[in-house]
Amino acid sequence: MVQAAAILLTLAAIGGIALASMHLSKKQVKLWMALIHGAFALPGVALLFWATVVREWPALMTASLVLLLATAAGGLIMFLMHGKRKTMPKGLILGHGALAGLGYIGLLIALFV
Repeated sequence: MVQAAAILLTLAAIGGIALASMHLSKKQVKLWMALIHGAFALPGVALLFWATVVREWPALMTASLVLLLATAAGGLIMFLMHGKRKTMPKGLILGHGALAGLGYIGLLIALFV
């Protein structure tokens, strides 16, 4: 289950990097692109949440989950801003990516080390 979460989050990370680079280079990001990113991220976080409830994992796995849940909250804020056609602050985009990256790396370390 955690391996499936890691795969989904890997795909979400690839999409997130593409979205962030497009946004930061002032290219138009389509809503469907953000939806696809979320369509991989959300089930990945949900699987990770379920796995940590069902089985005891190292503290690093739980910390990664907390970071990814915070990342999901930031992603929801950005999604709502995108839907209202508001400009997203670069700090929000970079913070979202930084939290996601830390959570993802922590997940991989807890899973494979």
